[in-house]
Amino acid sequence: MLLGEFQPAMVFDHLLPCLQFCSHVRSAIYWFISHYEPTKFLGFKCPSVQAVRHGHCYHGENEVNVLGPNTNFSRPGIYYLATTASMPYYMGSDGLKERKRGVNNYLYRITDDEDIVV
Repeated sequence: MLLGEFQPAMVFDHLLPCLQFCSHVRSAIYWFISHYEPTKFLGFKCPSVQAVRHGHCYHGENEVNVLGPNTNFSRPGIYYLATTASMPYYMGSDGLKERKRGVNNYLYRITDDEDIVV
């Protein structure tokens, strides 16, 4: 679970039905890779999880932070970290550019904003 929500895994262009286990394993993999590539996992601050869902975090001045040993913990908040579906997962500065929600668009379609407590 990244950003507090379920993140499916993609295998051969199909959603892998492994519930929350895959999300937790994937986040540990990101953390591990970030120690070898400490400047590649870039995320930008969003005002809320709902703003992430609706794609409203790309506009204006965005505070950027990095995942890994160089994380600046004096900048708390909700950060959107774009990743790819396969290794090496990080997007570097390309992850800071606006893009379609892709796989996670299903969260926007099936879940009301009111069900999230942050």
